[in-house]
Amino acid sequence: MSRLVLAVVIGAALLSGLILIVIVTIEQGGDWRLLLLYVRLWGWALGIVACLVVAPWWLIRRMRRADSLIIMRRGIVETRADVVQPKSFIGWDEIQRVEFERRRAWLPRVLSLRLTEEAAHARGTVSAPRRTLLVKGGFTSNERQLSRILTAVHARFASEQDPRP
Repeated sequence: MSRLVLAVVIGAALLSGLILIVIVTIEQGGDWRLLLLYVRLWGWALGIVACLVVAPWWLIRRMRRADSLIIMRRGIVETRADVVQPKSFIGWDEIQRVEFERRRAWLPRVLSLRLTEEAAHARGTVSAPRRTLLVKGGFTSNERQLSRILTAVHARFASEQDPRP
């Protein structure tokens, strides 16, 4: 949301600057048609269109199609564009632990879910490295915050059994 506000503020500043340039030029006796030949004003106009039309459209579209994690009492499910992804439900009892670590020393930290052996076998993975499911980025909160949230929720709900189906 902050990117949207930033784009609108920059676009409004560019628009007010363009209006000021046109008003000052006309007050000084210049012809407004000569402004059409002024290349810098075309750059301003392009920036205005980009900040006030293209950026808000793209950012709103991106927000509507973003991936989401729905955290429930029974587990986690992934959605994309408000549609639940098939076979994306993972119960808290299927997760052994939530990890936020570096795969290699030079790589950035990644958030992953370590499955229990039973859950891994049920999903068709047998080897130990494949028991880890990476959580993709692109969420509103960063991976460090998401790691804290998932760790706390896992600690709370992993031992509980929800009696509802």
